[in-house]
Amino acid sequence: MLKRWRQALQKAEIFLKKEAPKMPLLRRRNAQMWISLLWSKYYQFKGEFPPILPIQKLEGKAALRAYIRTFRAAVKSLEKGRTHLKQYNTLFAQMM
Repeated sequence: MLKRWRQALQKAEIFLKKEAPKMPLLRRRNAQMWISLLWSKYYQFKGEFPPILPIQKLEGKAALRAYIRTFRAAVKSLEKGRTHLKQYNTLFAQMM
């Protein structure tokens, strides 16, 4: 599901870049806002944290490292989502 979502957003960005010169400014910013908002939601879903496990359930250092890696990946994804949300907020402030 996330793969199709990412591909659709990438296609939307490409289409917007092609059509942007022909669009009125408000319509273009509105489209950019929607794309930014959807990207932030995508990264929010992608960055969902794994369930919290007690340390006793993790057997060995390798399992602990893998568990930490999943958390780091989730945090990176959430940071990307925050970046897109900030971009949305900036565009929204410009429109108001």
